Amino acid sequence: MGGRTSFPGPIKDRTSGVHRAMKVTRTGWLLAGLAILAGCIPKFYEPELRLDAVRIGALGLRGGTLYALIVVANPNSYELRSANLRYAIAMNDAAGEERSRWLEVATGSIDHEVRVAAGESVTVEVPVDFSYAGIGGAIRTVLATGSFEYRLTGDLRVTAPVRRSVPFRRSGRVDVASTRPDLE
Repeated sequence: MGGRTSFPGPIKDRTSGVHRAMKVTRTGWLLAGLAILAGCIPKFYEPELRLDAVRIGALGLRGGTLYALIVVANPNSYELRSANLRYAIAMNDAAGEERSRWLEVATGSIDHEVRVAAGESVTVEVPVDFSYAGIGGAIRTVLATGSFEYRLTGDLRVTAPVRRSVPFRRSGRVDVASTRPDLE
């Protein structure tokens, strides 16, 4: 007996099948957990924006200031926060004509946080400086009827609970409330 020991062949790892089964089970549990989590995240519905009213702020010899009241409605089951609202407001200068002619009255952005509770709406007041020369014949329609056709476009940058830019485009007719304007 020369001191050499021989083994009957390669050593088999009896635990490798168990480790493989455990790995598959862990992956299965991880996928199941992710599926459950995905089902818990509420669906995101885009907020709705509309021009609710316009009130006269100040009037002068060359123009004045209007306040556009933009309503932001949240159809979601959670609060939305926005850091920025970019907008463009146009009014129809058709005054009884066949073809519409849209005049851009205001463009701008609001850079303060707007919070809208779940299922609620908030009104954002936007100051709009104008000149009579800039809005042309549309002022005749407003003075004669007390209302005008509008087009509101832009985007709302939602920052919580998701980060998303929500474009919007609305049109309609709005009344001009003349709650005793300040005269310049």
